[in-house]
Amino acid sequence: MSLSEAQIKGIARLTFEKPYTMPQLANFIHASYREVYDFFRTKQAKTLFIVKRPWVEILETADPKLSCGNHTYYKKWVQNPDVLVRLSPKGFDLITARANLKLEICTGSEPENRQQKRYLARKTEKQIFRKLNYPQLVRNALAAGDLDPSDLPTSSRPGSAKYLALVPDRENRILEEALSMEENSFVDPEIISGNESANESANESANQPLPAGWTLSSMMQNYSETYTPALGAFGAAGLPEEGEPIDLPYSFDKMLEKFDQDMYKKFDPYKLGKCSPERYETVMKLIRANIKNFGYTIDLKEENGKRRFIPHNQELFEECVERFEDYLERTASESLVLMPIKDPWGIPILKPNANRFQNEEKRVEARIRFENIFNDASRKYTTAIMLTLTSGQWHRNIFEDTKKFQENFNKLITRLRKETKDKRVNELVKRNPEFLKVQISKNLINIPEGEGMPGGEESDSEYFQRIRREQKAHNVTASELREAATEYIKQDFNLKLPYLCVREFQRNGNVHYHIVIFGVSWLKHNDEISRIWQEYGQGKITKINKIRFNEERGYIWADKAPEDSKGRQPLEYLKKYLLKGQYAEKNPEASLLYWVFNSRFFTYSSSLLSDEHRPRPYISKGLYEFAGVCGNEYWIDNGDSLICVETIAAG
Repeated sequence: MSLSEAQIKGIARLTFEKPYTMPQLANFIHASYREVYDFFRTKQAKTLFIVKRPWVEILETADPKLSCGNHTYYKKWVQNPDVLVRLSPKGFDLITARANLKLEICTGSEPENRQQKRYLARKTEKQIFRKLNYPQLVRNALAAGDLDPSDLPTSSRPGSAKYLALVPDRENRILEEALSMEENSFVDPEIISGNESANESANESANQPLPAGWTLSSMMQNYSETYTPALGAFGAAGLPEEGEPIDLPYSFDKMLEKFDQDMYKKFDPYKLGKCSPERYETVMKLIRANIKNFGYTIDLKEENGKRRFIPHNQELFEECVERFEDYLERTASESLVLMPIKDPWGIPILKPNANRFQNEEKRVEARIRFENIFNDASRKYTTAIMLTLTSGQWHRNIFEDTKKFQENFNKLITRLRKETKDKRVNELVKRNPEFLKVQISKNLINIPEGEGMPGGEESDSEYFQRIRREQKAHNVTASELREAATEYIKQDFNLKLPYLCVREFQRNGNVHYHIVIFGVSWLKHNDEISRIWQEYGQGKITKINKIRFNEERGYIWADKAPEDSKGRQPLEYLKKYLLKGQYAEKNPEASLLYWVFNSRFFTYSSSLLSDEHRPRPYISKGLYEFAGVCGNEYWIDNGDSLICVETIAAG
């Protein structure tokens, strides 16, 4: 498969000052397909790639409405080096928009001030161009074979004596370049006629193959990684032996496609699993776009009182919505085919290919379970708090933001549970030491039968004093007290912080969590929760609202209700987010991201539901097996006749 002229020109442009001629570059790429492809399949190559990029300043078109016509462009710092393939004398430099080598200058956060931006820009430029910005003498020596690529300098060594002999000091080099420019500007008329023969010889030399020192095999064998590589630069000291490689095509496009799949599998930006072709295409499109959001809000307010939303990446968002609607339309016209196991010629059973976005039974089932959680929790807990966590868009794209949001939420709940238990243990050790001593089983072994139990008219204090007098619970260490307290609080279910978490995807693509934690009336100050959430790298906006149980009205707000509650109590307030994502045919934009991320509408602690409301596991009787999915317009061969799927479904 030959490269197009545009591809060759693009690769040649990225070599900076064109150290190769066009024919040499094309031959070099064609000859290296298999070697580079095999190298990408090794573990040694995969460990060199991480998902980090330097910050680059770009110009972006300004919105005429927001800028009021005063600005045409505005500066923006992004992490988006759109470089595909680059060749250098030390080996191959391959970069994709999703897998770049880490630079030392990558801090992971946007520069805070103008000085940091300038410093990072200068440092990035040095690391990117240091390796390829050689003088013309060095490039000529490399082309002639007088200088080997191993003679070039790195950050750890200045270069060989051959290289230093060709590269003078900076002042002398500037003087030599100025003198050479003056000499080139003067043209002797007598030697013009001799230039034609010189040009012919130059064209012949341009079509010659690459020098021996610049072949791929010599690069891979002589290369040693002794410094922090520049953007995308890497090499390998030979390929590790991992068995015979599979015979694969030499296609340049197939090579990059396989490389992207390997990188996605290694770094796992998002686990797809089994999914429909529409969802797979949508997720791949969003990953390649590498966007942070679908818009943002400004301080101006609309007529309904909400902040004005400015859409961004609207064309991509509309394409994703179209694919989602295609998925809904296709599944609505399909049926699941269940074939009888014992009778292969029996009539199959057809079930609708239902999903939570277009099947009313699944919608009602989810809403009933949601209401049962509140009803069952009211029998155990009279107090609760609602914690709202938001995203600050501090990650590189919406996939990383959603993934890290769930991970940091789990960390936060685990941290709150541990702190609550430790606080309860300290209270028990401090206030009830005598009770804990009695709870330690090893100190009650020698108590005669019956003496370890309190008497009928004996108070707790008298019981504790009697045990202590009998020397049955003495010399207890502090660690044993804490162990006894930890064992005792296992009976307190309030310390496990059972919760109900409702997920809300915003129009801009980011997610909010609304968590109701039952059994507690106070957790932490909102400022402290915000500080912890910022430490996890998610955002700084958090909200806490108290909830209490009323026998007539159920759970109600204990003090101040959320600003957007509009008179709704906690159950109805959270149910609106559930209804927002369920009806995809009415509002596909609200349900889109639940489908893209395969996210649940809500999650909850299993202890909140009673046994009567807990979902029963399905036990198959082994009468039918799943055969596949077919459209309702298809026919099934039943041996003697053809049966229409619509006829079976109607019957």
